[in-house]
Amino acid sequence: MKRIHALLLLLALCFPVNFHVRAAPIDGGAKARPSTERIIEIALQTRPGYPTTLGRLSGVAQSGLTPARMTRTGAQVLQFSQAVSVAEAHQILDRLRLLPEVLWAELVPNPIEQAAKRSQFLSAQQARSSNQIALRLRNQDDLPQQILAQLSRTAGTELTYLRAMSGGAHLLALPRNVTASELAVLSRLLEQHPDVLYADPVVSAKPRLTPNDTYYPLQWNLFELPGGANLPAAWDISTGSAGIVVAVIDGGILPHPDLAGKVLAGYDMVTDTTISNDGDGRDNDPTDPGDWVAADECGPGEPAHPSDWHGTHVAGIVGAATNNGSGVAGVGWNSRILPVRTGGKCGATSSDVIDSIRWAVGLAVPGAPTNTTPAKVINISLGGENACFSSIQSAINDALASGAVVVVAAGNKSQNVATSWPANCSGVIAVAANGRSGDATAYTNYGSLTKISAPGGDGPDGGINAIGSTYNIGTTIATTHIYQSIHGTSMAAPHVSGIVALMFAVKPSLTPSQVLSYLQSSARPFAAGTWCAINPGNCGSGMVNAGTAIALAQAGQVIPQTGWWWNPNQSGRGFMIERRGGNLFMASYLYASNGRATWYASGGNAGSSSYQGNLTAYINGQTLTGSYVAPTSPGAVGSVSIQFSNATHGILTWPGGAMPVERFNIVANGLGAPAASFQPESGWWWNPTESGRGFALEIQNGSLFMAGYMYDSLGNPIWYSSAGTMAASDSYRGTWIQWGNGQTLSGSYKAPSIVNSNVGSIELFFTSTTDAILTLPDGRQMTLTRFHF
Repeated sequence: MKRIHALLLLLALCFPVNFHVRAAPIDGGAKARPSTERIIEIALQTRPGYPTTLGRLSGVAQSGLTPARMTRTGAQVLQFSQAVSVAEAHQILDRLRLLPEVLWAELVPNPIEQAAKRSQFLSAQQARSSNQIALRLRNQDDLPQQILAQLSRTAGTELTYLRAMSGGAHLLALPRNVTASELAVLSRLLEQHPDVLYADPVVSAKPRLTPNDTYYPLQWNLFELPGGANLPAAWDISTGSAGIVVAVIDGGILPHPDLAGKVLAGYDMVTDTTISNDGDGRDNDPTDPGDWVAADECGPGEPAHPSDWHGTHVAGIVGAATNNGSGVAGVGWNSRILPVRTGGKCGATSSDVIDSIRWAVGLAVPGAPTNTTPAKVINISLGGENACFSSIQSAINDALASGAVVVVAAGNKSQNVATSWPANCSGVIAVAANGRSGDATAYTNYGSLTKISAPGGDGPDGGINAIGSTYNIGTTIATTHIYQSIHGTSMAAPHVSGIVALMFAVKPSLTPSQVLSYLQSSARPFAAGTWCAINPGNCGSGMVNAGTAIALAQAGQVIPQTGWWWNPNQSGRGFMIERRGGNLFMASYLYASNGRATWYASGGNAGSSSYQGNLTAYINGQTLTGSYVAPTSPGAVGSVSIQFSNATHGILTWPGGAMPVERFNIVANGLGAPAASFQPESGWWWNPTESGRGFALEIQNGSLFMAGYMYDSLGNPIWYSSAGTMAASDSYRGTWIQWGNGQTLSGSYKAPSIVNSNVGSIELFFTSTTDAILTLPDGRQMTLTRFHF
């Protein structure tokens, strides 16, 4: 466990705060560039009682998905026809998470790597010997004696029944302690029994220790950009609701004066009296008694350390009493905090973490009273180095199904978050730490499973670049309440938990996957040149942006489907629309006053369900068969706005007036048809070395519709289209058709006519869902790739 230097920050009402700075060790160092990762599978858990179909999932994903298997906790593992990049996989997950039936949708790491991680035993720091296993049967909640006897024979040793756990699981014990690796092997052996759903070793979890700060003007993490969370903009909308409860699953909370009136009656879930440090097991007192230890007390070579008051510090970030003239500000002024004590000296056990998760949301835990104030948000700033066991995943699934959001610190080892539970569990919001400068900290874990970044602070402990919150000066038992600045992902996670509570305050009906979608779509990008910008996909979708996230939660967000849009009563012209992140790009296919085809483009930042920008014309660019020429722009020809009512309908307002538009069915019911096993992406395609011209294509139910936008021999913009049935799943052959004499930009509707039904033949060969080779009428070939503007 990383040592915390309990350095008092001198507080006074009449003079500035002084920081007594002392360096603290930081796990990890400078990060190397991670290897390129390819994704072949995703996993998806649906809400109980909400049916869905593979066709619906594939259609929303805009990618062919085939069932691969079911996990032990009932999730569907779906496979792509071929591997995609992490960025592409995240885009698919973003679309799936907006479905009301989806509890969570996550990446599945490479199966070989996943198996290796599952078989890993704990690191030396956490490899305390243990003798307990959490086990659940497939079709029943009780554990008959005859099955227990069978399991003992399978294990080759007598298993003792200790107690029932939440979620129908049971805690079993071996007659002696064994190493972590032996316990993991034995658990896998028990899973071979036909009646066993899962069997997991009970392992240690430790707080994501980090440091402290004071008073709102010094709390850069709340307001200062680029690294802060932009809370003032959120507070202008909501300061939270007393009806929204945030559970802090941690080492307990002290009665700090700056938490007065904010903390509910929680529960002490620590069962092992050797680590509880309060003289007993589970009870209704979640107060932190301190977690100081002597050298070697937590295992050979483990150093002594003082009490760290970790849970109290986390609770202050979530919701310290705010606007009361003293102390520090919390993220949620009115949110309430539910302490669930899970950790003691030497950390926590996974079985206690599992029960704590279920108890926090009001689910039954044998031997514990019912929680009458269920949490909508769970903050877990502790964890261990291992795979996400089925027993833990099952508890998280139950919490998500109750409607709660689970926020987890990513970890402080400067390694891939895939190695750290529960941050590597599906459905959680794994939070990385950024510093005051707006880049990843040296210690934070990273990787494709990270969802978002939040202020975690940089060292040293007690310094102005760490995160200030409620604390205590006692090195063993609690004495004087103070404020302290510490740093780490433990401090990043409660920022997100507090922001999620504000989101629920403005819209209690949000689903966990919608919360994640709004957090990610509103995140601020990392500045060019930062580690996170150079290594996209490793620090989540960006830095948490409280103001925009709350606004999206309040207003709701509409993500229009990428593809062709039109007005069915005005066929012969259309619009290609794509929204990616916070930006929208569109092109309108129209005609000039002399009847020739023309087009206009528009792109830029989009609102939560709308877009407004300028229509821009381009001239003097690439002809159909000539060598490449870069175009120029004479400027804007008018403004355009789109208000989306849902993902497939909207109102377009432009120089021609206002009109309804909707997604275009290339073939009958094409939008409702399931995606093929190999489905090239809809949207904009181009050759990056020949910018200024491009191709808009979409495939529905085996048919393709494509437009090429370029220029005629006089430099005027022109476009061609081609449509027809795919020759094969990866190829298309057709002809360019030239249209004319149709609708002008501002005139009344006029149906177009075909000017030339065979400008020339084209061929498309897709080498992946995002790469293709285009053969033009003159026989010249060019490579195309999906354009991620």
